Amino acid sequence: MTVLILAREFDPTADAVVEAVAQRQVPVFRTDLRDFPRWLGLDAELRDGRWSGRLWTAYREVELGDVRSIWNRNPSSYVFLPTMTTAEQDFAYREARLGFGGVLASLDVLWANHPNRCADAIFKPYQWTVAAECGLLVADTVITNDPASALRFHRSARCHDHQGVGSVRDHRERPAEGRLHQAADGRRCGRDRVRVGHGDDSAGVRAQILRGAADRDR
Repeated sequence: MTVLILAREFDPTADAVVEAVAQRQVPVFRTDLRDFPRWLGLDAELRDGRWSGRLWTAYREVELGDVRSIWNRNPSSYVFLPTMTTAEQDFAYREARLGFGGVLASLDVLWANHPNRCADAIFKPYQWTVAAECGLLVADTVITNDPASALRFHRSARCHDHQGVGSVRDHRERPAEGRLHQAADGRRCGRDRVRVGHGDDSAGVRAQILRGAADRDR
């Protein structure tokens, strides 16, 4: 049974894991998503509700049925022919993400960092809900593009510090590589300190996250 590792070509941590697994006489198939579809092949067939087939490169191959576990170790994103137009590459990316990524995600194997769970985890509001359900302390939060709502929340007792400054998290876009089930563009959170209602109207131009200070005594 083979361990499938999805990792970038230069990844010393993945190198160490491959060596450790090999020392235990466990076969390893390591590849990067950027190799698909130009240098990594997929031949998968669904029959009686189960996927069979193989993955292969110029140097090795593995049967899907022989994969015992998958380590999703922050691989690169899919890479396509530079001669393709932007629209063609966007289409090919969706096909690769849903086709190649979908086959791997559906395998009944042990995952380290399942792509679906990784995709869920990028949504901060979902994270905070789960944290609260687990009994963790979560600060009062408003997500809004309405400046009046932002100001109302800012005036609440637990929203501002002694200087009257609220903590605002806004979403800024960046390419998000290496996730099997994620759009080509992901999100990241930055943090700015703003005085809501003091000439700052940024709450009205996009979905902003306004968070109060967590009261550790509650």
